[in-house]
Amino acid sequence: MKPKVMQICLSDGWGGLEMYPARIIPELARQGWEAHGLALEGSRVASSLVDAGIDPLTVGSRGQALWRVRRILAYLKAHGIEVLHCHKSSDLRLGALLVSLRPQLRLFFTDHMGVTRPKRDPFHRWSYGKVHRLFSISEATRRRNLNAFPLPAERIRRLYLGIDPAPYVDDLDAGEKSALRAELGIPEGAVAIGLPGRFSRGKGQALWIEALGRLAEMAPDQAWQGVLIGGLTVGE
Repeated sequence: MKPKVMQICLSDGWGGLEMYPARIIPELARQGWEAHGLALEGSRVASSLVDAGIDPLTVGSRGQALWRVRRILAYLKAHGIEVLHCHKSSDLRLGALLVSLRPQLRLFFTDHMGVTRPKRDPFHRWSYGKVHRLFSISEATRRRNLNAFPLPAERIRRLYLGIDPAPYVDDLDAGEKSALRAELGIPEGAVAIGLPGRFSRGKGQALWIEALGRLAEMAPDQAWQGVLIGGLTVGE
């Protein structure tokens, strides 16, 4: 029998965090896992899970998920799911409650955002205490997490975010590339230097602009064009 995991992401935004649950489903399938999902009704996360080939369980809100915890437990039992994987810290309330009511469940949490302050109060000790493994997406976040979370070091692991590059392989012909460069206003012969990510302080656009300024000083004869790629809100 295949091991089964439920990806939990109760977010109505659309960024790298929200894209990740559906993005890892093909790799989970390759390794023999059967994936399930829990998402908000009508969310981009729910749609992405459908596109990835699964029919997610949906709820109207995070609060509704807590009120309907018995329904979720029934779903987990009916499908033989024993692993939960949360991607937002706000979803750990639900994950911890599910583990409290069904102790044989294992709870995993990927910290996509990076903690900014200690979380050692009674509530966080309870919720994070139910986490079997906490995955940090970089060595820097792992070090911060070791100091911030009420977990022993062996339960906090570094796990870089993975992505299958195949869908993003450059398949544009010369004419299409030229047309795209013209649409973006990139001069002929200039190197395009892009930065993808939503426009917000945490994405590093200011640091990128500073780096481009240094590039202009260090290589004044190099022709280049900066291209920012990203939305203005969490829904873009």
